[in-house]
Amino acid sequence: MIKPWPLGIFRSLFGILYILVPLLILTISAEFFFSESARSILTNFFINIVAVLGLYMFIGTSGVPSFGHVAFMGIAAHLQALLTLDPTIKSMLLPNLPSWLAGLALGFWPAMAITVISVGVFAFLTGIPFSRMGDAATGIVTICFLAIVQNVLLGWERFTAGFKVIYGIPEYCGLWTAFALSIVAVVIARLYRDSSVGLEIRASREDKDAAQSIGVNVANHRLFAWVLSAMVMGAAGGMLVHFLTIVSPSQFYLGLTFSLIAMLIVGGLSTISGAVIGTIFMTGVIEVLRKIGEGPVIGPFDLPQMHGLSTMGTGVAIMTIMIWKRDGIVAFFEIDERLNNWKRNQVNKRGTPDRVRLEHPTLPPASPGRARQETISDEGRDLNIENVSKNFGGLRALIEVNLTLGRGEILGLIGPNGSGKTTLINAITGSILPSGGRISIGTQNITNLPAHSIARQGIGRTFQNIQLFENLTVIENVLAAAVVNETSATASRPEAWAGSLLNRFDLAPYANRLAGTLPYGQQRSLEIARAVATRCSFLLLDEPAAGMIRQESDRLVEVLKQIRTEFNLGLLVVDHDLQMIMRLCDRVVVLNKGQVISTGSPRQVQQDPKVVEAYIGRKRQVKTDLNQ
Repeated sequence: MIKPWPLGIFRSLFGILYILVPLLILTISAEFFFSESARSILTNFFINIVAVLGLYMFIGTSGVPSFGHVAFMGIAAHLQALLTLDPTIKSMLLPNLPSWLAGLALGFWPAMAITVISVGVFAFLTGIPFSRMGDAATGIVTICFLAIVQNVLLGWERFTAGFKVIYGIPEYCGLWTAFALSIVAVVIARLYRDSSVGLEIRASREDKDAAQSIGVNVANHRLFAWVLSAMVMGAAGGMLVHFLTIVSPSQFYLGLTFSLIAMLIVGGLSTISGAVIGTIFMTGVIEVLRKIGEGPVIGPFDLPQMHGLSTMGTGVAIMTIMIWKRDGIVAFFEIDERLNNWKRNQVNKRGTPDRVRLEHPTLPPASPGRARQETISDEGRDLNIENVSKNFGGLRALIEVNLTLGRGEILGLIGPNGSGKTTLINAITGSILPSGGRISIGTQNITNLPAHSIARQGIGRTFQNIQLFENLTVIENVLAAAVVNETSATASRPEAWAGSLLNRFDLAPYANRLAGTLPYGQQRSLEIARAVATRCSFLLLDEPAAGMIRQESDRLVEVLKQIRTEFNLGLLVVDHDLQMIMRLCDRVVVLNKGQVISTGSPRQVQQDPKVVEAYIGRKRQVKTDLNQ
């Protein structure tokens, strides 16, 4: 069983308190000291918080744009009105309702429960295709989704009154109700963000391919986020209709979409704190501009009405904040995380190093599958590549490649540029589908499995161009791999496993830094540490020493030999540093133009005329022989 909150639930609860306490103080102050108008604005602010957090739970965690979530608010608002409206008013405004619905008049909470569940079911059905689309396509299609829902609400006059306004809805949502539900939304959002599920989808936000390489099922996580965010948006729609006491489809279209997304962007897409602060800021801006746009009288001056001022001001506010703070006011760290980092930096300045002080746990060797079967023997579970080919149109990138990698073996894969080395790694790990051949671990065929399933079968990888989760911390990068690929022996302590790997790769002092801020060599080390954290059986390293200085590559060689021995890993190493390959590897396979031209020990491969010809060419070889 996965540890739900790998860094501890108390960390999340403290973060919630940093938001709850100021909002509670503000609400109490409003109850005793604010005017009725100011309390109304504050109530609307709390409703906006719920809606913006609903957006955050999908856009902020998955990184996928969505302009259609306001549709869920519109559906919920109309359903909430139908469930709570007085039967007498229903008979006047909606005379064609079914009899069972026409006579129904529920209270706020039963109606809200039915509304949120109904929206969740609808979101699940619509989310199945959305969760499997590309990022750009999802953004475009969600606009179409919003337009479709808008037209259905306008055309379904029997239930929505069409272009007319439904009025007389009970005023159930006051200041304290809105405050309570906004805190519930904050709690749900923060627990989701810090959970193992939230960590996995935030990893996919940063780099989808890298997330799949550690075993994250991106489509399923996006579907879950879509449904959860829709249900929270539904709650916001239900609150709004009982605050305004009227409902019309025109309320839930592009204007509200733009305002809510602006609140999320201004505060910072990646944090709950950002969502709340952005909502505070933009609600204040919109209210001030709305008052000015109505043409108020200020002393002797009678200002003219300016229609559309709040919309223009919202755009200006977004541009101003983006120029000042490109990633939003709060950016990538929650307020409590920023305070903890500040305290940690103060300790470091006093000379106490910031390290992850965790002993290296005694762990079982890696094994295939999500949960380790202790009785399965590793004997006969080699990685077998049999006659694997890959064609890109008329280009034959791989031609019937055969090789075998055993546990505890380091196999070098070398060849000139364009020989097919990275293509082979991509085919093994599921990034691309081979055109022919078979890839297996022991007797298990993994040829056509998706990338995340292959990762869970025990194949880890790094990338030719470093692909980290740049806006997650160093410890979160490794934790993401640890929680996805837990074993029965380590599921309850993934943070200990992650901490031990950071210590091993000399990354512990940087545990709480964003991964994208590390120097190049340490980023390479972090990518390898993350791959090892998957507890894989076979680790495929695509140019791990690229860009490293000699001291760093020497250190890398020692670390790779250690992890090979300690975890019984089979390592496939692709690199152009032939000196490192010859020192590190037990066997070497040479590719040229997509074909294996030589296999053997490092010494045998170095002396193979085919290899010499592939690297320096026949003409240069003849010239060299003549000179000798």
